[in-house]
Amino acid sequence: MACKRNRIIDLINYTEGFGIKVKVAKNKAQGNRGFFKAKNNDLRIDIAKGLDDNATFRTLVHEFIHYVHYSYDKTLKSLDFIFDNYKDDYMEDLISLTVDLIPKNSVKPFFDRQEECKSKVNYYLKILQKIYPDIRKNVQYKKIENKIGFGDLKYLLKYDRVKVLKGFKNYIYSVENLENDFPDIDDDIKNYLYLKSAERNLKRINSKISRLNRYYNSPTELLARSFEYYISEPEKMEIKSPKLYEFYKKLCKNNKIPMITELAKISE
Repeated sequence: MACKRNRIIDLINYTEGFGIKVKVAKNKAQGNRGFFKAKNNDLRIDIAKGLDDNATFRTLVHEFIHYVHYSYDKTLKSLDFIFDNYKDDYMEDLISLTVDLIPKNSVKPFFDRQEECKSKVNYYLKILQKIYPDIRKNVQYKKIENKIGFGDLKYLLKYDRVKVLKGFKNYIYSVENLENDFPDIDDDIKNYLYLKSAERNLKRINSKISRLNRYYNSPTELLARSFEYYISEPEKMEIKSPKLYEFYKKLCKNNKIPMITELAKISE
């Protein structure tokens, strides 16, 4: 335990030597284990509260690699500074290691929610197609929307919950409370509004998953996670990705990127 604590202190001291403000266990790190921020000449690394020594050190390594990347490429979009023209040779390993390190409990709820929304869309679509066989996903269906007309129900075609001002009083309507808000609603209108709500929710969750994919597959994230793996679980990485393991080993030995070589020494 003392050895791990010493490595953390040594890495913090080394990191701060580059003018980076390091905050460990002082905040929630914007909802992540850690983050690196560079704005003008203001450089900062935050490590979240509640991490044990092992997770704290791994996260420090991860965020420091973001700084190394930033030092060579301010856009964080190219890995040429480390892989030269051979990035494609290692891309499969970079992605594989990143996937292996993603906390499954952090992404599973998104995919569970996606499946739930898909099921709802298909369920209400099948019900409606028994009466309106030409109705389609994600397409306005005028026969039903014309029945809805211009009353308060029309707001729920676009929103799951709305506040409507009538006179001097606010009325709140929601898809969730549809049958109570509109007790005389026709079944086809009700199911159509449920369908539109499910489609909206599916679109939102798909967008979140797409953002996650872009994040995890971004060059700087692939590099940081793979090097975190190399430092923290070298034996496992040597088995899982021997080619990339040997590349990083030679990289540290030949001092091509001095900051990475020193990071490896601190981590021993």
